[in-house]
Formats: sequence, structure tokens, C-alpha cells
Amino acid sequence: MIKLIAFFSAIVLLSNCANSSLSTSPKMSLSDLGARYWQGTYYLSVTEQTFSIQCKVNPEYKTVDDVPVTYKGLGIGELFDSGDDLRKIQDLKQQCFDKSVL
Repeated sequence: MIKLIAFFSAIVLLSNCANSSLSTSPKMSLSDLGARYWQGTYYLSVTEQTFSIQCKVNPEYKTVDDVPVTYKGLGIGELFDSGDDLRKIQDLKQQCFDKSVL
């Protein structure tokens, strides 16, 4: 019985450690190299990552706010929080929107 309690305690402890390391991970940052355009998609590199954030040109966008930006195919949510990065994301969306309405 004591071994079973110790086993479950260890699982809870490891789970808590894993969750705390995920929640305290630093936010990502965006490259200063500017956006690239290729085959209907704008890309902006994420510093020290192999993936980029991206937005696809789509003539159905009505406003800049309609332009989704993704990272690894998912929404970027709260991945970036510096004012400089948020400005880069807004610039990327604007480029994508401008190309969409041409």
C-alpha cells in the first residue's frame, strides 16, 4: 500500500513539475529580417525556431482584422507579447491584406 501511495505521489509531483515548466516558458520573438512572400503566403521567421508565422493571401478578407496569422498551422494566441513583435504581426497582416485586395 505504501508503494502504491508513493507511486501516485511521484506521478502528481512529476505532473506538477511538467506543468510549471510549460507555463513559465519564455515567449517567442520574431525576426527583424522582414516578411517573405511565396506562393500566396507571407512568412515571418520566429527567432531560433525552424517554423515561421504566416498568413495566406485571400481576396475574401474585408478588413485587416480578418487576416489570420498562424504558427505551425495554429493560431498564434499569446505566443508573442512584446510591443515590437505585436507591431511586426500587425505589419504582416497589413501586407497580406494589401496583397489580398489587389
